[in-house]
Amino acid sequence: MRKWKQRLFSLLLCGAMLASLCPAALAEDSSIPYLDENGDEQSCEKYTLATRDDTEWSNSWYVVENSVGIVNRVTISGDVHLILADTCNLKVGGGIQVSKGNSLTIYAQSTEGDMGTLYAIGFSGDAGIGGNDGVDGGTINISGGTVMASGAEGAGIGGGASGNGGQITINGGTVGATSYSGAGIGGGYEGDGGKITINGGTVTATGGGGEGGSGGAGIGGGNGGDGGEINISGGTVEATSKGYGAGIGGGYGHNGVTITISGGTVTATSEGNGTGIGGGGWGVTTAPSAPGKTATPLLWRPVYRIRSAKINGAA
Repeated sequence: MRKWKQRLFSLLLCGAMLASLCPAALAEDSSIPYLDENGDEQSCEKYTLATRDDTEWSNSWYVVENSVGIVNRVTISGDVHLILADTCNLKVGGGIQVSKGNSLTIYAQSTEGDMGTLYAIGFSGDAGIGGNDGVDGGTINISGGTVMASGAEGAGIGGGASGNGGQITINGGTVGATSYSGAGIGGGYEGDGGKITINGGTVTATGGGGEGGSGGAGIGGGNGGDGGEINISGGTVEATSKGYGAGIGGGYGHNGVTITISGGTVTATSEGNGTGIGGGGWGVTTAPSAPGKTATPLLWRPVYRIRSAKINGAA
């Protein structure tokens, strides 16, 4: 009887040890460093490691280590913070859903070549990072890391097709965003840009797709969408519409609305008949603002068309 009890105890002990290693128990209590929106080092005391089986991140902190490939779209519920550990590589084949009322903040651990990388691809009307087809984007904050996002009818970062961009803030990192008929950053197809703020980082945004692409702005409105409220105070920003949208501002046939550039180095180009900074082709343009000034709408006429504009502010 005693030997039987000893064996039972040993089996239970082994089971407990194995359970502690299962993917379902990935919550960590050890501290992990990250850089906040100001570039200051902070520490996260409790978090969950991202895994390839994830389909939802909810109201918590998550950390990506090493290489993680997720096939399905990941849904953000509530207020989610994601730390990209140095040298990590996260690929989300269906993109990341951040809809209105939810928020995603992305951090890195460094600012050099070891920064972690996130690739997010939205299919059909879904944004790479942001709203699903027909849904506005939520709150998306990028404080660091290398973040690459692409959409087809949805924005690279922002709204899904027919969805507005939501609230997007970039404080640092290297960000690349592309869309075929939405904005690189902002609205999806027929969606307005929302509120877009760039305070730092290196940002490359391309809308309007490749050959035959429509009129999404690089930053601002998707094809048929207004630019929204766009504020750039720092960083290096290159925005291009491959179609008939503005580099920064409105999509094809729509207005730039409010564009303020107070710092940074900004290059904006439309390869169609949109403005570099302002309205999309056949929309309403805005005169490019000098540092510290807000652009004001002007009725679109060919004489006001500025296909490429570059502004060097106080970085």
